[in-house]
Amino acid sequence: MLLASFVLPFCGYLVLFWWIDRIHPYGPVISQMAISVMVVMISYIVMRHAIYWLRGQCKLTHRLPSWAAPIYLALVIAPFFVLMIHPLMVSGVRLLSPWVAIPLGLFLIVFGLRIRGSAMTGSGFSLSHAFGLYLVFPEDGIRIDKEVYAYLRHPLTAGVICIAIGFGFVRNSVMSILTALIYLIPNLIEMKLEDYELVERYGDEHRGYMKGTRSLIPRLQDFEGLLKLVFFRG
Repeated sequence: MLLASFVLPFCGYLVLFWWIDRIHPYGPVISQMAISVMVVMISYIVMRHAIYWLRGQCKLTHRLPSWAAPIYLALVIAPFFVLMIHPLMVSGVRLLSPWVAIPLGLFLIVFGLRIRGSAMTGSGFSLSHAFGLYLVFPEDGIRIDKEVYAYLRHPLTAGVICIAIGFGFVRNSVMSILTALIYLIPNLIEMKLEDYELVERYGDEHRGYMKGTRSLIPRLQDFEGLLKLVFFRG
């Protein structure tokens, strides 16, 4: 059921992108912006309203309702990943020489995958974190501030952004890069909402972490350490 809740909407969004991209010259930008706005609205409702209602509903049973995870996968996770892949589907006027664009794009894709891999294997990351269960059951959540999280507050988000921009460069068109850059919008909003919720949960402890750690781009003095971690120890 969970797999179908992700795969079927994912395929549906892909078809929607394919259709809109071909009915208008600026179809890729229009479709990417439309789904991005939808994701932002849903993320805001989830992070600022739904999680508090669910916490009250689940307080006694300490079990997530059976409908919650499928809806989250279909309306938040699936569109986020389709928005990431979309630049790879977009053609148009060539932006750079292929000898520049393709190696750059491949590097960004590998770098994004390595950042995500490092965040998911060496930092206390768990499946419950991926499904957002810590939002409903904050008492079971843990603060992660080691390994890659010592350099970036949102390495998973940084990873998908790198991958999306990498896809844009591999496709090597002005439209594909614009489409990839639009992907920044829902991710930046999602990071703000997540930091807001973490401050509510952990207070000054998370505020101090925010002051000492960048969200997406590490401090200049941290770049070397991040690269070593991601490529040699991640």
